Amino acid sequence: PIVQFNGSGNLRDGDITGVGETGNTVTASSQLARVGHDSNGNEFRAFFSFNTTLPNGASIISANVSIKKSSTTDTCASSPYTHNTYIGKDLIGSNNLDTGDFSDYQSATLLNTVSWSSNNYQTINISNTSLINETGYTDIILKNPLELVCELTDEYDSLYTGEASSSNIPYLNITYQRIFNLIYDANGNLISGFGKFMEYDGFNRLIR
Repeated sequence: PIVQFNGSGNLRDGDITGVGETGNTVTASSQLARVGHDSNGNEFRAFFSFNTTLPNGASIISANVSIKKSSTTDTCASSPYTHNTYIGKDLIGSNNLDTGDFSDYQSATLLNTVSWSSNNYQTINISNTSLINETGYTDIILKNPLELVCELTDEYDSLYTGEASSSNIPYLNITYQRIFNLIYDANGNLISGFGKFMEYDGFNRLIR
């Protein structure tokens, strides 16, 4: 089956403003997260969290994440911008987004670069499906790989978070199959599988 996990919203989606590798301000519970920088030299990094818990025995075949842009703020006319996209398991942990998460990308895996030429969805393929957390949160971080073209100007994209409406919300799609360890007795009766145990009588009839 294919299952879609919507952005968590709450206090796990949002952006962090910082300088260097020090986060200073968290903006969460907002419909938008910024990625880029402002005219004061602050950098914005965007965070998206998905609870990707799967059933026991699930084997992921493919996965991708889709994020929609709301707008671009550009006082330098250098857009569209290119952002690095990172993925990790429980980067934010069980807590809400905080300033200490500003450098979480350092313990994450670089997926790809992404850019928006218009206000629409962009889909990023997750080719290494082992990066998906099957028992908790899978977190996505967007940041700029280098300084943008113009220093001390406003250059950032505003992206929809899990707090946005259903037509704008970010989502992570996973295609998976379930693998069961089926055990049979000497008579060919299935005695264990699908999370259940079966018992038969002397005539090989299922009794429970």
